[in-house]
Amino acid sequence: LTNLNIFTLQGNHLESTIPTQIGKLTQLTVIVLSETNFHGTIPTTIGLLTTLTRFGLMANDLSGTIPSEVGLLTNMESFGLRDNKISGEIPSQMGLLVNLIYFLVQDNSLT
Repeated sequence: LTNLNIFTLQGNHLESTIPTQIGKLTQLTVIVLSETNFHGTIPTTIGLLTTLTRFGLMANDLSGTIPSEVGLLTNMESFGLRDNKISGEIPSQMGLLVNLIYFLVQDNSLT
């Protein structure tokens, strides 16, 4: 799977956590795991996916904070985390995402 470009599981009911091994899929440009009943935190290994342009984890049961490693995803155009239980501050590293067009984080507990 190391050459995988697009990974979408939207609308399934996996009821799992996002594995840290996701960082090994370094050719991913799109990851959409919305509405899959994922819980737990966003792994910091997400920062290894530097080719990502679209990141969608909306409408899950994710908690914790947005990892600062997201700032390494400088090709990111769309970032969606709406309707989760994410808390804390939006990391200042998000300011490095100069290609970002969509930033959807409503319905969380961000400060």
